Amino acid sequence: MADYDLNYEELLAAFAADSAEDVAALEAALLALETSPHDDELRRELLRRADTLKGNASCVGLQA
Repeated sequence: MADYDLNYEELLAAFAADSAEDVAALEAALLALETSPHDDELRRELLRRADTLKGNASCVGLQA
């Protein structure tokens, strides 16, 4: 098995940066959903981003 030198602070910083992008995308998609409530692609994007955020949080030891 490979040896990895993981720094939790660096991992958490990367999570925070990625999460900021996901939250911004969620916000934009929610606002777009107000004008296009039946847009299935938009709904899938919302679910994908929320699932990604939840999964990444779990990977760094945060509970959703």
